[in-house]
Amino acid sequence: MRIIIYTLKRLLLLIPILLGISIITFAITHIIPGDPLYILLSPYAKEDDIQNARVELGLDKPLYVQYGIYLNDLVHGDLGYAYRTRKPVLDDIKQRFPATFELTTLSLFLAVIVGVPLGVQAAVHRDTWFDHLVRIVSVGGVSIPIFWTGVVLIYILYYKLKIAPPPMGRMGIMDTPPDTITGMYIMDSILTKNWVALKVSLKYIALPAITLSFAMLAPIMRITRNSMLEVLNSNFVRTARSLGLSKRTVIYNDALRNALLPVVTSIGQILGWSLGGEVLVEVVFSWPGLGYYAVNSILNTDYAPVQGFVLLTAMIYVLVNLAVDLLYTVIDPRITY
Repeated sequence: MRIIIYTLKRLLLLIPILLGISIITFAITHIIPGDPLYILLSPYAKEDDIQNARVELGLDKPLYVQYGIYLNDLVHGDLGYAYRTRKPVLDDIKQRFPATFELTTLSLFLAVIVGVPLGVQAAVHRDTWFDHLVRIVSVGGVSIPIFWTGVVLIYILYYKLKIAPPPMGRMGIMDTPPDTITGMYIMDSILTKNWVALKVSLKYIALPAITLSFAMLAPIMRITRNSMLEVLNSNFVRTARSLGLSKRTVIYNDALRNALLPVVTSIGQILGWSLGGEVLVEVVFSWPGLGYYAVNSILNTDYAPVQGFVLLTAMIYVLVNLAVDLLYTVIDPRITY
């Protein structure tokens, strides 16, 4: 019962958070220079046509009145209209979110299955050459800009070695995507048993996923290593070793379980950041996800898609952190809410 009440309280806190973000985003997008009417109309449109369109769309009203209209539409599930794509923003998000989610989850999966074991082994073999190598890689992952990693991989694997496909999205021009079920090409290919589409999808997502997972890998390795070092020096680990338990049992059954809380927190934060923050990866690889959509909207001064993107990112981040907090009780039953 307590955990249900805690969850409801956290969900209620989402309302003022989204309200504050919507105010800030609305104000910023309407203050910056630019006029979206030149997207909706022609750059060569007459001034009378522009003014008539401005009145028709309500853009001539004071900013607080426009925000009131936007908030009313938002409450009714209307995120606005994208002038660039000539479609409702909600439809655009539904179309592009699966691409972002697919890339993010695959990248995070790669980062976790590689980063956690490396962090554990670095802690177990502290101050050895392996530990130093892991720390160098983790520092490099944090320090190197993610777009630079992507460009280097494209140059080496596509341009020089010709073993990777061109950075032109989820599939080539002549490739046929699988039948849409979830919108995620890999999952849809498996569900429809379209093995040709699965092979092509994996080929095109490989470089973006490696690029993004390298940025995720660094903090996961560092936090796993630091947390394991703290746990390995605790009394219960020394007691378990003195009782004659095997090294593998002590490390993975006892120490790792107690070291997982900060690691899970880090993974949750990375997932929340990546779902809305992988903009540079999507731009470099022309990946048709939410980040690429938001960048094009910003460049074209298209207000509504940017506002919708920011609100969705904030909501995902809060929900992911809530899921991480609830997962604590599974990892450590001593934690209660």
